[in-house]
Amino acid sequence: MESLLAIDCGSWSVKYNRTSGSKGKAVEKIVQEFPTNDRDPLRVLSDLFRDEFPSDENVTALYLLDSLTPRRDREELVYYLFEKVGAKRVAFSYAAATSLYSAGENSGICLDVGHSGVRVSTVLDSVLQPSLCCELNSVGSHATDRLLSEKLGMEFSHLNQTVKHHLCCVGEEEATQSTRTLPDGAVLPDCLSSRDVAEAGSRLLVSETTDSLFSFRNVYENSVAESSTVLPYMVCGGGSLMRGVNHAVKSHLQKYFTFPNRELTAKSPSHTAIDGGLILSQISSFKQMCVDVEEYNENGPARCCSSKMIDSR
Repeated sequence: MESLLAIDCGSWSVKYNRTSGSKGKAVEKIVQEFPTNDRDPLRVLSDLFRDEFPSDENVTALYLLDSLTPRRDREELVYYLFEKVGAKRVAFSYAAATSLYSAGENSGICLDVGHSGVRVSTVLDSVLQPSLCCELNSVGSHATDRLLSEKLGMEFSHLNQTVKHHLCCVGEEEATQSTRTLPDGAVLPDCLSSRDVAEAGSRLLVSETTDSLFSFRNVYENSVAESSTVLPYMVCGGGSLMRGVNHAVKSHLQKYFTFPNRELTAKSPSHTAIDGGLILSQISSFKQMCVDVEEYNENGPARCCSSKMIDSR
């Protein structure tokens, strides 16, 4: 039996979708998500699938990379997927590219608002453009979490995620509509003011040293200059689910650019990379992207990586 394992590892969680087929019939599971709990995502991955696959199962692992993943990390990934997960074939693609595939596009700009930071990535005709990418680590959901943890303290630490998901928002207009009442009817403790909630929301995209919207605008402007066309953009990642994020991005672009900009809709913002990875696995050229276990044993991870990466470097 053949199986496809599409994997998206982040600092907050490991997401995957396993699609298996037997006698021409495909069985697709929903995207599964497991928290890393501050553990190395690769070790979480190997623990998840240590006893998952029978020795006779033909597993293809499609690993979705961050845009600026260094070569040494890619080599380590190849080792883990073959040696620890037990894959028979391994393929890499970039999460930014497959996120665009999920919306039916192969060119565009991806604004990924994650836990450990915000990433801006440009893809042209399915090829990542490293010179039009940036990674911002002082912002993201972890920055919001940190401020809420400082204000709530240990006594009210259990409210951290509830406040973030239901009360925090991005943008001054959204912040004025915020409330101090939680979904269960409870009222926020006095140690966390409405101003603190608004500040926690703003830290998702802006810190003392970083403005994600400015960086996104800069990449957007440079991409127009290099490609001579206005690329669509997508806002995705778990952090993008916070109220006001999409509106803030759209308003920022409209403020600085007179030409129309097209936003791609992410049906499942947290899972766009996985959804697009499943689409990628169905195209005819996908098999050419794969390294099989025989090639891995013969050449090792370093040569496998250099021969199979699909970017402009």
